[in-house]
Amino acid sequence: MDKRYALISALLRCALVFCLACGDKAGETGENGGMNLPEGSLTPPICANPVGLADIAQPSATVGSGTPESCTEAALDAALAQGGVIVFNCGSEPFTFELSAEKVLSRDTLLDGEGKITLSGGNAHRIFAIRADTREESPSITLQRLKFVRGQSAGPNTEGGGGAIYRSGGKLLVLQCEFRDNRGPNAGQDVAGGAIFSIGKGATTIVESLFENNRCSNGGAVGNLSNDVAIVNSTFRGNRATGSGGNPGNGGNGGAFSMDGAGNRLTLCGSVFASNQANARGGAIFRVSNFGEAQTSIDRVLVEGNSTPDADPSQAGGVYLQGTAIAMRDTTVSNNQARGAGGLFIGPNSSVEWRNVTIAQNTALASLGGGVAFDEGVRGSIRHATFAGNRAPAPVAFAAATVGGGQITLGDSLIAYNEAGNGFNPISCRDRFQEGGGNLQFPVMRSGGGSDAPGALCTSGAQALDPLLGPLSAEGGPVPTMLPAANSPARGASMDCEGTDQRGRMRPSPCTSGAVEAP
Repeated sequence: MDKRYALISALLRCALVFCLACGDKAGETGENGGMNLPEGSLTPPICANPVGLADIAQPSATVGSGTPESCTEAALDAALAQGGVIVFNCGSEPFTFELSAEKVLSRDTLLDGEGKITLSGGNAHRIFAIRADTREESPSITLQRLKFVRGQSAGPNTEGGGGAIYRSGGKLLVLQCEFRDNRGPNAGQDVAGGAIFSIGKGATTIVESLFENNRCSNGGAVGNLSNDVAIVNSTFRGNRATGSGGNPGNGGNGGAFSMDGAGNRLTLCGSVFASNQANARGGAIFRVSNFGEAQTSIDRVLVEGNSTPDADPSQAGGVYLQGTAIAMRDTTVSNNQARGAGGLFIGPNSSVEWRNVTIAQNTALASLGGGVAFDEGVRGSIRHATFAGNRAPAPVAFAAATVGGGQITLGDSLIAYNEAGNGFNPISCRDRFQEGGGNLQFPVMRSGGGSDAPGALCTSGAQALDPLLGPLSAEGGPVPTMLPAANSPARGASMDCEGTDQRGRMRPSPCTSGAVEAP
């Protein structure tokens, strides 16, 4: 495909803006099949932060007296034993604590590094541990404006997770922090969290933070069990789930993030998951619950260039969700790859309410569902979506856009330019969605024969028209989108219009089918 991409994804402070390569030829990719994402400048956050920086005007303790020499591990130990509000005075330059042992936090604590303090585990031990009653939300730990590097944890079960931070009980707030090169165990069915692992009633909240190059069997950066999680305006890049076989098995789920537990809420807003890898399921995100009662909210998120390998049980190069009610809007899932379900897998006991989403240029390497695979029992509705340029290139593969969806209503959406290797099965959709009106699909038939039956339509009333989509690129919103041309037949094809499109721009009535309004 002759396309080029330009993207600015804005996130504040520790989050990064990613700028895509430009030039004459389209589709240049990084090692994982996604777009190259070099670092850029920082711009304001996308979503409203649920919390702001805590007040440190009256600290309980100050580590150091103004010089690097005064910032000793013993001084830090004394402050942590006391708890309360802890700040640092280690001089004007950045300072790194090379810790000799894991530090246990047992009291309510606010630790603020003002962007100058790094805590290192020296690739030998974990940095912080909170061990309390998993039924209680005490102690409350707030970590802000700190860097956590080279933490190392060990153990075969949940207690082995959390290379930088392990929390059992209490609650945890992480604000404007960076986590790099932290490690949990390489293998284990239930061990998770190369940087952070949390278990218990209290919530984990992560705001304006960066996770890069962390590793663990599951949840390469963050793992959670039986607690609510909110991740806002944060970036996860180059993390990896190193286990194998999944669960049951020996791990490998959730290259950046993994979550298990019934009834808990997951909130992802204004965040980027890029170039993460898993060995089993969920190249970026893996979340399972039980009976569909758990809530998952995904808002203004970019899931880009994540992967699982071309080997069983590789599935869901971007996102794996099971047993949860999924509200997703203004989100792009692009350039992810897996053996099957290249972009997303939506598993049993799930429901979907998706609005203004772009599922583009994902690849199922050897099986079906380049874009999304839905379990046959998934119910709900999808409106104003764009499924474009997804691929299932293997000789036996087809349904490059979607698999499943028979109990989902699809409306006001575009299914375009998807490519399948098997010439005698549907190019785009294996199963028909329920008809929601306003859908365009192109192509339906191959010029050389093959899938030319009416059953190749993704909905019974889809119009076989080329929506004239442009490349995946920055079009003024928080994540990349595909803009229809001004003369696109998708323009004015929708009568059931969302108030705004994926970029946050007002829609007229009638409006354009797909995720974004035509110019």
